Amino acid sequence: MGSNGSGIAARVVEPHEDEAWDALVASSPTANRFLRSDCLRMLEETDSLGIRFRRVGVFDDAGALRGGWALPTMQRMGIRASTYFEFFYAGPMLAPDLETGSVHVCRERLDVLHALAQAQTRELHLIEAEGHPRFVDARGLWYAGFELQTLYTHIWHFGNPDDVFMKMNRERRRLIRRADESLRFGLLTSDDVAEGFVPLYKRLMQKFDWLPGEQWSRDLQDRLQWLWDHDVGAVYGAWDENGALCGAVIVLVSEEDRTIYLWRCGYDTSRKGNTIVPALYWHAAQHWLQQWGEPLACNLGGSPLISLAQFKDYLGADVVPHLRLVYRPLRPRPVLWRLGRGIKETSRRRLTRTRVSLLNEE
Repeated sequence: MGSNGSGIAARVVEPHEDEAWDALVASSPTANRFLRSDCLRMLEETDSLGIRFRRVGVFDDAGALRGGWALPTMQRMGIRASTYFEFFYAGPMLAPDLETGSVHVCRERLDVLHALAQAQTRELHLIEAEGHPRFVDARGLWYAGFELQTLYTHIWHFGNPDDVFMKMNRERRRLIRRADESLRFGLLTSDDVAEGFVPLYKRLMQKFDWLPGEQWSRDLQDRLQWLWDHDVGAVYGAWDENGALCGAVIVLVSEEDRTIYLWRCGYDTSRKGNTIVPALYWHAAQHWLQQWGEPLACNLGGSPLISLAQFKDYLGADVVPHLRLVYRPLRPRPVLWRLGRGIKETSRRRLTRTRVSLLNEE
């Protein structure tokens, strides 16, 4: 257990404390549904690479959980590092009163974040994580040696849907209206996913030098089944007049922050994606807007390419900054980890190009 001398202590959150953890997830402005304990367990159980979550919390003198941070981790060659969190954001979450901006809690907020950072860096050699867009003040991590990098996501904020629609580029509005005349939209079944979406997604990923394997497909379908069973996710698709699936997107549903997240999207590469995806995204958002009512946010995700960022700009989504939280001390093991990861990624891309070329020849 670690203490910073201000009446709080940081330690690993144990399974018997799941109820307190989940209550924090439900109340914290900087958390979403997918940080709850049942979802973290599911992600561990359905990950063929063997990720494990390191879940730490900061408790006050009365035993109340004031903040928490769950990071997916992997260990290779004696190096333990955080890894990619599948369901968007895995930054710190704080008790709601610590996010009010009141001067009466500013000291405690800094202390809680600093304690969370120290608790994670005691065991992890390298950390990279993305914080929720509402997690703005990360000074407690910065003082603990973290680097703060600004990233951007795109979000539709639904007050009046007509206002959101009219913010779009005129061409995108035209494409959506045209798609309404030729495509049918709705939710996919599990059979639709296995027979339609997974092959569609795999073909699209070949364009980005990645060829998902069979184990990846099984992991994905296991996760989707869990999302369906817990009513926190679905796959929304578009079919043409012949009944062929021409595009679909996995939607993650988080009532905790009143947000739906558009996770993975696949579309028929023989068609132009920008003619399908605008309508697919729009109708998916409208589906949950009808279920929940307003307010609702639809997070379209980050954009690693400038062309993708511009595409989402044209959809009239708000550009919202959020933070990447990086801890990478200049010590031998973290440096070796980063070098090894770079070599692995380069090798994977070359191998994928070779496999795709062989498949095309066949």
